[in-house]
Amino acid sequence: MDFDLKFLGDWSLYWAVPAGLTLAVAAWFFYRRETRHREDALSWFLPAVRALVVFLLFMILTGPVLHHRKVEGDLAKLLILVDASKSMSVNDEQMELRRKLLIAVQLGWLKKDVIDPAFREAVAASARMARTAEQTGNNLLGQDAKKLSEELADDAKAAFDAMGRLRSGSWSSTGGVRARMERDLLRPARHLADRPLTRDVGRLVRDLQKIGREASEWNQAIHGAFDDYLKKLANNNQSEIAAALKKFDSAPRWDRVQSHLLDGEDSLFSKLETTHDVELLKLSGGDSEIIWTAGPDRDAAMQKLLDAFHVSTNASGTDLSSALRDRSAEVGPDDNIAAVLISDGRHNRGDSPENLAKILGNRGMKVFTLSVGTSTPPQDLSITDVDVPDSVFHESRAKGTITLNDNMESGQRFTLAIQREGRTVWEKELLTERNPARTIPYDFPIKELVSDEIQSRDADLKLAAVPLNLEVSVTELAGEKDTSNNRSPLRFAAITEKPRALILEGRPRWEFRYLRNALERDASWDLNGLLAGGGGEERPWRRGKLAGQFPDDLETLYSYHLIIVGDLPMTMLTPEEQQWLHDYVEKRGGGIIFIDGRRTPLAF
Repeated sequence: MDFDLKFLGDWSLYWAVPAGLTLAVAAWFFYRRETRHREDALSWFLPAVRALVVFLLFMILTGPVLHHRKVEGDLAKLLILVDASKSMSVNDEQMELRRKLLIAVQLGWLKKDVIDPAFREAVAASARMARTAEQTGNNLLGQDAKKLSEELADDAKAAFDAMGRLRSGSWSSTGGVRARMERDLLRPARHLADRPLTRDVGRLVRDLQKIGREASEWNQAIHGAFDDYLKKLANNNQSEIAAALKKFDSAPRWDRVQSHLLDGEDSLFSKLETTHDVELLKLSGGDSEIIWTAGPDRDAAMQKLLDAFHVSTNASGTDLSSALRDRSAEVGPDDNIAAVLISDGRHNRGDSPENLAKILGNRGMKVFTLSVGTSTPPQDLSITDVDVPDSVFHESRAKGTITLNDNMESGQRFTLAIQREGRTVWEKELLTERNPARTIPYDFPIKELVSDEIQSRDADLKLAAVPLNLEVSVTELAGEKDTSNNRSPLRFAAITEKPRALILEGRPRWEFRYLRNALERDASWDLNGLLAGGGGEERPWRRGKLAGQFPDDLETLYSYHLIIVGDLPMTMLTPEEQQWLHDYVEKRGGGIIFIDGRRTPLAF
């Protein structure tokens, strides 16, 4: 149970208290003249009472309200997940002027009355009208069509009424525009909404779709006029608008989220906190961090929250689903829980958040989204991913793909290159094409690179593999938002010693022939394929260190990188050799594959 004293009147405490005290003191001196002749306590008590009354009259103007809050049961759980990936550190100078100014008003960077409030109401009602109009294209039942017609008429009326309250000069010839809107949209929409629902649902749907198309056209007209109005305001060089735009252009998305949630005594977060059990998570790549949860020490928790927002966003990937999935794993239909996801929407890692939201919705948990940024990405040419094999045989070629985020104007020339210590080993001339997920294959020999690397090392060392460290780079173009992402490492191991494979088979079946042929044709493998008795199943293998012989000691067996055991009778191996195979896996960490057959080699 909580008690709060709030002041909701026309006067703030800042003005009411000084003014009340000043006049209360004046009243005390004024009435004190009448009681100075008295020698009892009333000589000062009566003036004090009158002074107190004067002070309380001023306090009444502040509108004091005692707020009593009593919580019964559990508060609804609210998960707020904030994307902290690197893309949230981007500024949005390229965002359309309309959204910039409306966001600035929302964040308190621009006074609400600078932009015509009636015009903002008209635009908001028009947007609702357009969203309703979009739903008229669906397969509608009678009751659904009737409900949509009423919503469309109400939204159109709200936009029409707001246009009637526009300031002079906000929209030239508003009277004529409203007359056309009333004739072409408002009256038909109201007539359709008032029409009784009959069995002729098809006619109702057709009329509704016709009005929906008209509503969409009017929405475009209202938004176009609003854009022209805002451009005129900005061109008039109003200092408030210029300052708000400058602040917006310099504020990254992450800072705007912080301002939206936490700024001001009556912030959005504080409002949510009083009515919900809030848990706030910071999403960094595939990881998540709880930066707020309700606890006994609110000041310490709030400081942790502020500190978390002061840390820069630098996660390379965006995973919007993993944390939400983990935090909602045990949610059931009876749980009172919802989630708000705040992100620029550039999900590029993990499962689809859209599919997860649908699954959670079916379980009774609603997921709301708050988008940050703009659908028009900043001009940038960056390397987002390099697909590279873990290892490549030194006489072979390195092959893979490079993924580019190409958000530059089409037709600009650039070079994609792979270099090692300033020496170009592969390059390709390309043209920009505004493709945010552009994949370019690469293919180059590494034999010479491996030779150079071996020569730079101690000649007495016998290396089974050498690391190759290369760099992928893309040309820096004029107008790029960020050039720090134009380079990316490319690393892999070059195998200088052929991996050795040992195949043990009891009969010349198809599996043995296929594997033997495949490995013999691959120049990067050294194969020793043994068929029981060289074609007969009764004779044992010869033992030794050469090809066609089974290893005669454990060290020779350990020199193989892979052993494939086929349909082999157990009598082909001695108990000691069977133990060698066991040690080969357990102690050396070698790889062994069993291909089952009639003799069930899995019995080994």
